[in-house]
Amino acid sequence: MTRIPNLRVAIVGAGLMGRAHARAATRAGARVVAVSDRDVAAARRLAASIGGNVASGTKDEIIRPDILDAVHVCTPAGHYVDACTIAIERGLHVLCEKPIAETAAETQSLFGIARERKVVLCPVHQFPFQRGASDAAANLTSIGRIRWITAEMCTAGAATFVDSLHDGIALDIVPHPLSLIYAFLGGELSEGSWTTPHPEKGEILVSGVVRETGIAIILSTHGRPTSNSMRLIGERGTISLDLFHGFSVMEGGRVSRIRKFTRPFAASGRLLSAASANAARRGIARETEFPGLTELCRKFYLAADKRDTPPISATEAIDIATARDLIIASLPTPD
Repeated sequence: MTRIPNLRVAIVGAGLMGRAHARAATRAGARVVAVSDRDVAAARRLAASIGGNVASGTKDEIIRPDILDAVHVCTPAGHYVDACTIAIERGLHVLCEKPIAETAAETQSLFGIARERKVVLCPVHQFPFQRGASDAAANLTSIGRIRWITAEMCTAGAATFVDSLHDGIALDIVPHPLSLIYAFLGGELSEGSWTTPHPEKGEILVSGVVRETGIAIILSTHGRPTSNSMRLIGERGTISLDLFHGFSVMEGGRVSRIRKFTRPFAASGRLLSAASANAARRGIARETEFPGLTELCRKFYLAADKRDTPPISATEAIDIATARDLIIASLPTPD
């Protein structure tokens, strides 16, 4: 892995994702030199855990081009635009948690400012950068035409919130499956047709058609156990992705009575083998959480250092944001 020494970054938001970004940034070769959070004590704790001379303060105090090259925006959802705007207007590259803005129009505006300032703006769509997603992309031709893409995402992230907030938390997850679908189908999600059956708060089925491929995404804040998976169902086989752990398994599509009988045993063997190899790789890389985040950070840093193109283009980010807008607009109107 190419390392990027001396790239100085700040973490804005010292919660769960801020701590994960600080670790991923270090693994990718950057130096975390500053931390900010509305909770000053939380910022100081994260700064102290990183070690060395790490500054802490308000985002206005630490987002400084004289001490930084890039900023990780990890504030709570809905508060990204302000931090992104400050950093971009001060000429700093930005890696921001998703969705970076509430609407596609706001997303497009942020990318417009970034283009004017000649800085890289990148949303944290880390799933396409998992080893399993890369393996799946390499094996797409083996499964033939993709007939269906299905995903199941049951989150515990809303467990402490009142029911009225559950839809927002579920819809904030949407960019993750959309980013993978964009990668596997080659974009233009905003040209698809979308409907969203909605049994109750926090329970949403996103269904759609993108260039004759059926899409079904189950989003649940109540379903248990928690899950994060995707299946690419092709005419000659199926690829299953475990997005919690970052690996995938391919199953061929040949049909016979013997294969039908032995399939549960063969599938279990493939799953055990893939999971074991993946656990070993992640252990060696010290990537114990959020697989794909370290690789996305590395590619973002290379782009910021002008050694590569941005890992997620403005076109891709805006298309995904537009598709999310269409999904939200298709939600049934409350009685």
